[in-house]
Amino acid sequence: MKNILYLFFLVLFGCSPPVVSPGMTFLRALNQYREGISLFEDRPERWPDRQGLAQRLESQYAITFGRSVEFNRMANLDFRRREFLITLRDPSLKPERAREIKEELVQINKTMEDLKEAVRVQMANAEWKVPRKKSQRIEPIAAVGLLTLAIGEFTSPTPSSRPSLPSTTVGQYIVTDHGNFSTVRTPERQIYRCTPILLEEAAAINCDLLGNTR
Repeated sequence: MKNILYLFFLVLFGCSPPVVSPGMTFLRALNQYREGISLFEDRPERWPDRQGLAQRLESQYAITFGRSVEFNRMANLDFRRREFLITLRDPSLKPERAREIKEELVQINKTMEDLKEAVRVQMANAEWKVPRKKSQRIEPIAAVGLLTLAIGEFTSPTPSSRPSLPSTTVGQYIVTDHGNFSTVRTPERQIYRCTPILLEEAAAINCDLLGNTR
């Protein structure tokens, strides 16, 4: 199977197979975590499954970027926050306990926000260190931008309604998440379309020039 995939990418991208991206690999794991959590959010008794998903996410982060006290803390807080929100939906919950939980949620949200920058920097540094050709200068920019958006949503106290396409800046570049693909606008107003590439246990990203904007 690996040989077939390798030959496929050689044909698709010429003589250069896709470069594995730690950022895109982790984004894949984060999406799988969100999908798994959504299956159990309406089942209070499935808390061990939710906890297991959080622990696997910590393991994936460590494999991809190296062990991080900050991210482990963040993942644990995400688990606790989800459990508190599930508890608040219980109609038999006493008002006093509900107030206590809401106060704890405020602290959790603040702590996660405080941890966000350290985690973002660690992920971005790992992405910049990946050896790439000069022609692949846009790929790490796209990956870092998508990581920035993803960690921002992960730490957010409320799910994003996404009324507009989420964007962020990486230096002088603007990265916009369109869902199945992303775009990068350069300072020269060139637009690149970037598409994720799913490998067996990892992921990459490929960016192609679309044109210029006025």
